[in-house]
Amino acid sequence: MGGNCSYVFGSEVERRNKLGTASAYSQARLLYHPAPNCKNDGPNVPWLTILGLGEDGPNAMTPASLKALQSAEIVMGAARHLSLLPAIDAALITWPVPFADGIAQLLELRGKRVVTLASGDPFWFGAGSVFARHLHQDEWTSIAGPATFSLAAAQMGWTLENTL
Repeated sequence: MGGNCSYVFGSEVERRNKLGTASAYSQARLLYHPAPNCKNDGPNVPWLTILGLGEDGPNAMTPASLKALQSAEIVMGAARHLSLLPAIDAALITWPVPFADGIAQLLELRGKRVVTLASGDPFWFGAGSVFARHLHQDEWTSIAGPATFSLAAAQMGWTLENTL
């Protein structure tokens, strides 16, 4: 986000009352707006990168994934994901268990350059959809890694179009 903007969010109950159901996320942007003291002096720049990571870690990362990691102030992820990372300057935060306990912690990092790590494609039954429910779409970007299911299907010789 340009400037020192933060977003004002209603409570989850308030959002559900206004939206009707959590599945009406596409309408959610109507409830998210810059805080009154926001001076937006440039184009929106997402503060959060949701990064899909494979079990081979940096060996299969795209240049965009590596750049996101190198420019991050904070990287948050499961211990197994953090252990796969190359040496980086960012502060590392282990995502708590249960998963839901980490959402508030992540939201407190708003305004910093943060990368969250997820397995494979974060939006294929992954953490990406959970993050998207709590954030305005201008706040995040996602870089998908190879989907875990795609990798498993490739190992088994299954065609995805006949497996799904």
